Amino acid sequence: MDIVSAQPQPLTLVRKTWALEAKGHRVVFFSAVPQNERLFDLLRREAAEYQDVVILPNIHESYFNITHQTLEMCRMAAMDPAVTHLLKVDDDSYVHMTKLIARLRALPREKIERVGFGVWVAGGTPHRDPANRWHVPVEEWPWETYPAWAHGAGYIITKDLVNEIAAGAAMKIQNHTLFRLEDISMGAWVEYVSKEKGWYVQLVKDKRFNFNGCLGTDLVSHYIQAQQMRCMYENSGKCCINGKVVQPKVLARKGIT
Repeated sequence: MDIVSAQPQPLTLVRKTWALEAKGHRVVFFSAVPQNERLFDLLRREAAEYQDVVILPNIHESYFNITHQTLEMCRMAAMDPAVTHLLKVDDDSYVHMTKLIARLRALPREKIERVGFGVWVAGGTPHRDPANRWHVPVEEWPWETYPAWAHGAGYIITKDLVNEIAAGAAMKIQNHTLFRLEDISMGAWVEYVSKEKGWYVQLVKDKRFNFNGCLGTDLVSHYIQAQQMRCMYENSGKCCINGKVVQPKVLARKGIT
């Protein structure tokens, strides 16, 4: 199952590009309630028409509400018996589906369960300076280090981890409250499951989950705008130059729309 944390505008574009390569896999768009009523109405229409949009009615659009969205994604995936892996990406991520599926199929047999796959970062410490954008007070995160965590713009976890997170692990970290930084939260959930179940969870780091540019070898490319996404689907060789995504105005000059 491919889960996209979504805003209303890019959905059609995703459906017409990389989602077309997801044959045999389910792509679902998750969204909190937009603050703009017009966008909310558009999103509801899309949900009714395409049946692939989940609107979370009690969660309002905010960066710090993404953790809630991710937990709901896990709960939905856990209920689907066909799911073997959960891929979570942002709506400005481009998933190179053919390459990604081939990569998963090539994993050794011992890596088909209890696996997190993406760009995992070991540890890190919370920012205690109130002036910092990512300030986290002790009351929110009392520990001095973070668990290993994956960049939230794109990662995969196996169904066994999804099941445990959905079954309650996500709510047992901090007295039944959710930490507002989604990528750290996912790392904490996976760590909790590992310790609670006595599992060895393999965190497979693959830099082809690319969050700072664009390469022909990417499995997931992040910060991809509309024209860039169309370009990557139709003629990817023209979209990445020296590791950077060609900007939309340059694509327009070249007649790529």
